[in-house]
Amino acid sequence: MGAALIYAVSFMIVAGIQIIMSRMLDARRIFVVGIPLIFGLSVDALPELYENIHHPWLQPIFSSSLFLATVLVIILNLIFRMGIAQRKQLILEPGVDSSEKIFTFMEKQGSAWGARKEVIYRAISAMNEFFESVSTLGLTKGKIKADVSFDEFNLDIDLRYDGMLMEFPTLHPTETDLLRDEKATIKLSGFMITQYVDTVKSDLKDGLCRVQFHFDH
Repeated sequence: MGAALIYAVSFMIVAGIQIIMSRMLDARRIFVVGIPLIFGLSVDALPELYENIHHPWLQPIFSSSLFLATVLVIILNLIFRMGIAQRKQLILEPGVDSSEKIFTFMEKQGSAWGARKEVIYRAISAMNEFFESVSTLGLTKGKIKADVSFDEFNLDIDLRYDGMLMEFPTLHPTETDLLRDEKATIKLSGFMITQYVDTVKSDLKDGLCRVQFHFDH
């Protein structure tokens, strides 16, 4: 029985560490992880700290390291989520802004949301490729508005600009296409973006282009 418990706990600890390390953490998220861990360990390491707690509702909580840590995680997560918007907007101006602005914005939001690093960096790559292509190829007549929204299962980026709609082919343009087709460069960039996103949608209405990137989280 003891060996089975050690075996199960070992895997639980490693799995927990892997989940924590896969997420982007800002100061708030670090407190959500660190404070419950410290208090949870103190129950087993220094049980005398809580021996004077006799309230019938509190005593069960402070007598179990797992129970105390779980309660603290829930409470702190609710507190630190206050004031964090799940939707943010980024304005990009061709010829003025650079990929650094995208990187800084997405890293900040990814940390605030506690998003998976791999998903955020894929989104950064897709946005950089899109912004550089639209700017370099002259597909936009003005600024690009990017609305970024997040929940625990989805990361969505809604891009709007005035100009020519970008194409997103599912097949890599051939060498012949690159030599003969004037839009081959646009198609190549669009194909590269499809390798980063899970799904992409685009439409043109009244001269306003809308491109939607979706990432499973």
